[in-house]
Amino acid sequence: MTQSRGIAAGILLLYLTVRFALVQYLDALGHYASYVFEGIFVLAVLGVYRSRIHVSLEKLKAVLPDCVLALPLGFGVYKFALYFGIPVPFDFADHETLLFLLVLAPFLEELIFRQALWYSAETLTARPTATLAITTVIFGSAHFQAYFYVSSEVQHFVVYQTLYALLIGLWWGYRYMKTQSVAVPIALHLLFNLGFYLGFVV
Repeated sequence: MTQSRGIAAGILLLYLTVRFALVQYLDALGHYASYVFEGIFVLAVLGVYRSRIHVSLEKLKAVLPDCVLALPLGFGVYKFALYFGIPVPFDFADHETLLFLLVLAPFLEELIFRQALWYSAETLTARPTATLAITTVIFGSAHFQAYFYVSSEVQHFVVYQTLYALLIGLWWGYRYMKTQSVAVPIALHLLFNLGFYLGFVV
């Protein structure tokens, strides 16, 4: 194994270990400990792969139809949950929840899954489609993890969220793969989450 592939494997192993095996210990350190870890993780990994980072707002023009679709899709996902009696466990009256949903999640999650983990998986596999599959599965699994720590009522939403997270993760990852600009999945993620919130408001 080359040095670059060894580093990539180490990055993936570190994230998977902390995110899935040690998350309870991390959360015990404080409410924001997991966000601090992920922020440091992103900065460190993007420092390693800084020569590959590409942010082009021009690429948004190529995915304008996707951007138009993302907001009503998020709206529909929220309304679909209500229609089938799936409780949405988010307190949208809380400013912290809104900050996470509309600002932190679109940026931090995309920098993790479509940048830090993407570069690592791509270095290991040298295959864009394999990278897309790996990062999509990790993205979905990260949303499913809460299943083991919530009430049975909320578990229904976690399963529902995992299913749509896999689909939108595949969509956003594919668009990133084609455009190579992280601005694209960030914009799609932000618009989807905004639509989800508007589903609550309207």
